[in-house]
Amino acid sequence: GMTVVAGRPNETNSLRVVGSTFTGCSANEFGGAIALNTYAEAAGIDMVVMGSTFFENSAMYGGGGCVYAGASSRTRFENVTLELCSAYDGDGGGISVAQDSSTVLSATLMKNCWAYGGSGGGVYGGLNHFFEAINGTVFDSCGNEGFGGGSVYIYGGAVKLSDVEFLNGHSTRRGGALCAYI
Repeated sequence: GMTVVAGRPNETNSLRVVGSTFTGCSANEFGGAIALNTYAEAAGIDMVVMGSTFFENSAMYGGGGCVYAGASSRTRFENVTLELCSAYDGDGGGISVAQDSSTVLSATLMKNCWAYGGSGGGVYGGLNHFFEAINGTVFDSCGNEGFGGGSVYIYGGAVKLSDVEFLNGHSTRRGGALCAYI
């Protein structure tokens, strides 16, 4: 079954998605399936997605074909599949996370995710971003037609990779698998 819980436990903005499927979702701007933002006075967002699938989702004029998370976000994806997801005029075919944020992928599969006209076919992380991919995470056939990062593009921050596979990545300019400015 699908579980989605949103709210402010312990005064923290949060979203928890468990065992859910998002298929054929689209947005004209950000986040084909999920767009997560906070009010200006908020101290950031905590988002956890577990055991879920995103298939054929897209964002037309923004980033995050599947998921977009705003500034100061802390995002974690565990045992998640993102497949055939696209950002057509933006960054992050699968996931786009704004500045001053972090993203952790654990045992996650990104397959055929593309950023057409942007960077980071699988994941885009904005300025001052911490990105970690661990525990058998796989990027398969992801790419971009923008600046860089066929699978992952990180603009300023830190990158940690452990037990990760990059397969058949493509970038028209820089880093078929990973492009990072750190």
